[in-house]
Amino acid sequence: MIGIISASLFSCTSTKRSTVTPAGWLILGETKANFVREKEVIRIYSPDKYTDIQFRVEGQPVKITDMSIYFDNGDRLTPRIDDAIQPGQYSNVINLADNGKKLDRVEFRYRTVGNVTKGRARIILMGKAYVENRMNGF
Repeated sequence: MIGIISASLFSCTSTKRSTVTPAGWLILGETKANFVREKEVIRIYSPDKYTDIQFRVEGQPVKITDMSIYFDNGDRLTPRIDDAIQPGQYSNVINLADNGKKLDRVEFRYRTVGNVTKGRARIILMGKAYVENRMNGF
């Protein structure tokens, strides 16, 4: 009877992992690596402006090889990127604009390292929120 009760208590715990972000950075979206498709689109459902973006990878290594960043006004930015990101590490920071830009979506291609039996990589897109300077003469 005790074995049954303790097993049911442990099965009720949450398996969702939390991600700590550096100060000023917000999670904009995430995806799990797909060993077949290796192309992802993360849509941004935020009215806020962002000055920079970067990725964080958990679980397995990923190499991001191509990226297009789409803004809400229809403009597109295609930074040169060829980042191999290890689990627990961040990509290079990609500057969008000093005065911030509203994002629509980020599309990227990647190559997964390892195999599906070891689990899939979790790719987290983060943005640095634009903070307007309101100290212009009080």
